[in-house]
Amino acid sequence: MFPLIWTGDKVTISPQKDVNIGDVIVFSRDGRMVGHKVVRIFEKNGIQYCQTRGDSVFRLDEPITAERILGKVIRIERGNIPPARRILLLVHPALQLGCLNAILISALIRIKSCFLSATRRLSY
Repeated sequence: MFPLIWTGDKVTISPQKDVNIGDVIVFSRDGRMVGHKVVRIFEKNGIQYCQTRGDSVFRLDEPITAERILGKVIRIERGNIPPARRILLLVHPALQLGCLNAILISALIRIKSCFLSATRRLSY
């Protein structure tokens, strides 16, 4: 949930399971605790689902039911993080875009080569 929650922060969780869009909830996924923001609430076949997303993640999580919700984040206390670690945490989201950056750079190189070949043909 970076930048809202940093590594080293202390999070207080309420066992409330009545959530609203925009709430940060903690739920279990593959045996781990995950804290993400609720972006969608819907009902299917009489069962209520929440769909969540992390702040530094572009894709939505798989919808979850209320049984998987461990609680709602009600308080965040900033931890004492060394400056070097803070810099790494700020750079981390940009590093996650590595694949997207590679695709973008590849497309720009192709466009440039198309323009170069077109100008060469015009100059002859």
